[in-house]
Amino acid sequence: MNQQFAVKYRPQSLNDVIGQDITVKILKNAILREKLGSAIIFTGIRGTGKTSLARIIAKTINCENLNRDTLSPCDQCQSCKAILNGQSIDVIEIDAASNTSVDDMREIIDSCKYKPVVSKYKVYIIDEVHMLSKSAFNAILKTLEEPPLHVKFIFATTDIQKVPETILSRCLRFDLRKITECEVFKCLRNIADKENIEIDDDSIRIIARQSSGSMRDAISSLSLVSNLDYPIRVEDVKIFLSIVDNQLIIDLLNFLIDGNLKESIALIRKVYEKISSFKEFWLSVLEVLHYLMCLKFSIPSISDTKFSDVETDMLNKLSPKTSVFDLNNMWQIIIKGLDELTFSQNKMITSEVIIFRLCYSIKIPDIGTLMEKYPEASVHKAPLPNISTKDSDDIIAKPNKDETTHKYTNEEIIKILESDTMIYGYFKSSCEIQKIEKNDVYIGESEKLTDSVKLKIERMLNPLKVHWKDKDAFDKDLISNMRGLFTISNEEEV
Repeated sequence: MNQQFAVKYRPQSLNDVIGQDITVKILKNAILREKLGSAIIFTGIRGTGKTSLARIIAKTINCENLNRDTLSPCDQCQSCKAILNGQSIDVIEIDAASNTSVDDMREIIDSCKYKPVVSKYKVYIIDEVHMLSKSAFNAILKTLEEPPLHVKFIFATTDIQKVPETILSRCLRFDLRKITECEVFKCLRNIADKENIEIDDDSIRIIARQSSGSMRDAISSLSLVSNLDYPIRVEDVKIFLSIVDNQLIIDLLNFLIDGNLKESIALIRKVYEKISSFKEFWLSVLEVLHYLMCLKFSIPSISDTKFSDVETDMLNKLSPKTSVFDLNNMWQIIIKGLDELTFSQNKMITSEVIIFRLCYSIKIPDIGTLMEKYPEASVHKAPLPNISTKDSDDIIAKPNKDETTHKYTNEEIIKILESDTMIYGYFKSSCEIQKIEKNDVYIGESEKLTDSVKLKIERMLNPLKVHWKDKDAFDKDLISNMRGLFTISNEEEV
């Protein structure tokens, strides 16, 4: 029976590990200097080599004929053969997902007392260690802190946040990075050549990109694709892996930017027949939007390899039709839509609603464009012109009188301000009309109002020009003037 590619091409020594150069270098030096420590924890996404590294370390430190120059196990000694076949009684692999209780940990603690039978070290490999219960973690703490010299613990987890700090502080931690697309491509190309799989480079690149940094996912996908008819074509790979063609996404964006709702809905329904997950589809749309944003700011995109030369030319032509404002609105709508898709029972309807929002958002004018078109509306430029109030709730209608000749009274001004309850509340608590002279009104402040409130009051009282004064200073000036008049009248009496 043939082995799966992921098992067949699993790395067997530290030199075979792909994409973890720094981790491998540290481990090699630690083994050579015998400073490996009693506990190690590997963390990273699926398929980055956590369990493989754990097995390699177990085999390396127990190999009887280890090549110390390359740190390659011989794979011929009794210990190496037993570990390779998964039959070593000194290397114990435990799945924490199914062995979560404190009793399971007690068995490990009890067995630590006994020396290894064949190998130099007794190695416990605990996969998905974050699944252990709180009691199980507490039970193993003491053993981790002061383990027997012949015992090594190697933990692996995809969720390091769930591992208690007390455990992490007792371990040598390694964060495994995602495998780059280039490294995945080279590995897949090598496997395809060895297995005589007739597949072109473009198809392999699609598989490498789809793996999202997981080598195991990429090799498993290649194993599945290898069952297609030879030679394997790009179109067949995309259909088999339910990958949406970038051409469809670019067409959709063209329809959305033109505000063509009918064609956009027709296209999303066409896409529905070709994909297995709308979430993956919208994530692909976000990737294209990110590429367009990078074009706007002349920044190299990390998604350059995702697009063919023809698709790149189409995106370069699409970019001038959009603005950063439009792209940002579309990004936010899709991000919100992804959250709704998670809880939606009907993904198709939810996706169509996202299309409605995207088409509508294109009609929203850019604030920068509005400021260029109506510079007089800038906050920094006053006074504001008289604007029709038919489509705006922000400007309050004035009494129907001749604004150039009418002399406003205190009561009329108060009546205008009362039309906005909030603004009148601010005015009543902090302001007082001191005097009105022709088209000038002087308002004294007992407490300073914010600039936005002042601007609102100035708009409401247009065409009157508002002068803001400190109320106390205004009162002092008034008293001073009264005293001057009083002094003059006394001198006349004398």
